[in-house]
Amino acid sequence: MQLQVSDDGMEARVLAVSPDFAEGQNLTVAYLKNELTKQGIRVGLRDDALELLAAKLADGEGYTGGPIVVARGTPPGPGRDGKLILSPPEETHLEKGDLSWLAFPGQKIATIVPPAPGEPGQGVRGEEITGERGRAVKVQLGKGVEIGQNGRDIVAVVGGFVQFDWKSISVKSPVSISRDKMVAYLNIPAPQRVVGSVGVEDYCKLLKISNVVHGVSEKAIAEGLQQAKDSEKDRIGVVVARGTNPVRGEDAKIEYRFSSDVRPGLLLEDGRMDYRERDFIQNVSVSQELAVKIPATPGTPGTTVTGETIPAKPGIDTPLKALDNVEVSADARKLLAKREGMAVVDRSGGVRVVTEFVVRGDVDYATGNVRCKGTVRIEGSVLPDFSVESEQGVVINGGVDSANVYAEGDILVGHGIHGSPDTQVVAGGGVQALFIETATVRAKGDIVLGQSLRHSDVRTTGAVKATERKGAIAGGTVCATCGILANELGSELGTRTELVVGVDTSKLELLEALEKKIDGYEEELRRLDAQLGPAVEESKRTELHAGKKNWIAKLLKQRAGIVEERDKAAGARSKLAAEMSADLSAKIRVMKKVYPGVVVRIGEATYSVGDPKHDVTFLYDQDRGEIVCKEGR
Repeated sequence: MQLQVSDDGMEARVLAVSPDFAEGQNLTVAYLKNELTKQGIRVGLRDDALELLAAKLADGEGYTGGPIVVARGTPPGPGRDGKLILSPPEETHLEKGDLSWLAFPGQKIATIVPPAPGEPGQGVRGEEITGERGRAVKVQLGKGVEIGQNGRDIVAVVGGFVQFDWKSISVKSPVSISRDKMVAYLNIPAPQRVVGSVGVEDYCKLLKISNVVHGVSEKAIAEGLQQAKDSEKDRIGVVVARGTNPVRGEDAKIEYRFSSDVRPGLLLEDGRMDYRERDFIQNVSVSQELAVKIPATPGTPGTTVTGETIPAKPGIDTPLKALDNVEVSADARKLLAKREGMAVVDRSGGVRVVTEFVVRGDVDYATGNVRCKGTVRIEGSVLPDFSVESEQGVVINGGVDSANVYAEGDILVGHGIHGSPDTQVVAGGGVQALFIETATVRAKGDIVLGQSLRHSDVRTTGAVKATERKGAIAGGTVCATCGILANELGSELGTRTELVVGVDTSKLELLEALEKKIDGYEEELRRLDAQLGPAVEESKRTELHAGKKNWIAKLLKQRAGIVEERDKAAGARSKLAAEMSADLSAKIRVMKKVYPGVVVRIGEATYSVGDPKHDVTFLYDQDRGEIVCKEGR
């Protein structure tokens, strides 16, 4: 028997059978099966085919016809294709790209089911035929996912929303951060497109996973969620976190302990502004604090939304600058004055103390009143109603016009002193001026005039000299302890001019003040006596009620106090008068002419000029006890 088995072992064919095949045996199906089995064909023998073959061999001629399939194997079963099983948080119908869900790192989002082979088949010889394997699922892993340790699970490696289209799967974070890391944005999908419930806490967790840990606003997240829900549209680029910008340090400051600005004026209690008080000069004393340095600050660091520190820029340092007569304190924080004077700030911010203050013009509303510890030099004049005060000397190139000038040293005036009886020029030294007219002048040194002295109240413990040009003294009162020297006294009109020499003018003013005070006490006593007199007389006639008695007692107590104060002042006056011994050697020398109306007093003696006189000297004759007028020296 010629037998053929197919290459895949699934089919056995009889091609030919020789006539002597059975050697006289009865060719039955069973016999053929047995013979085929001997040749290894054990599976799938076909009785119908064997019956046909047996019939063909019955005549004993053998078989040479076409192939007869006598056995067929069992084919293997079909394989099972692989598939992708998604793992949303809840059961839902997921259509292509229609829905998504939120996943966190390490969370399984899908499982790849590998293909499986079908049931195995069996060849005609009995060998096993492997079943066909199903097709593997083709899924591309996108960003944000990886295969888990079991080789089948797809897990998220970032926090975000799952994106899939059955060909690829990925997880995309909805969080983005600006390049400078100062702003974090969130893309919030419409809740209708998200499987499961995603709330503010979930987004906060997502931000934290994305390293957004600073400046997160839950309110902004909640508002974005609500807007996405209401509009059923995704909200893109919602700002949900902001970093904190660094705060630059403050620059060092120099705080001056004196005003470097001139104020517009002084606000008075009644609401008016005195524009003469401008604090133009800043007087300072030794060791006085002039400036304090407030150090620069380092600033406040900022923080990015990812929690990184942003260094702050420190403030710029400003050094203390000690110039003339100024020193820096031991702790390098202060400027101190090394001497008395005026503090000045220069353009560089440095501080110096000067001993002479110069006014480049007039003392007026631009400067205000001038008060200075050092010497004051005024290139212009002192205008009406302004004042100048110095603890040293004052030099005025111009004049003094109805203004007040006070100095502990000399007062030098280039032009004249003109004003009113209220105008005062007071010097701790001498006074020099071209003229003095209608003014009050007090000095402790000589008063030297270049032209005249008219209608003024002048007192000095030195001498008064008016010998230049006309050199006239006319009108008013002139008291000079050491004498008076002038070209002319009085005027042709007989102007009363009182001249006093040999008396301590400083004590004279105190004496006059005491006398004025005593006169005031006397006036008060007369007023009280006018009230007490009738009341005392009434008490002699009748019994007064308690209220009036108390009133009288109160007035008597008040009167006794005034009497006590008056007696004290009178005692002081007597003591001062005793101390004021006159210098009877003091003289009044007139180089040219004396007019009637001039009254001369030396000590207690008085001399009135009745007739014009020329080139005379008034002096005290101790033998005669009177003032005499001598011609010449």
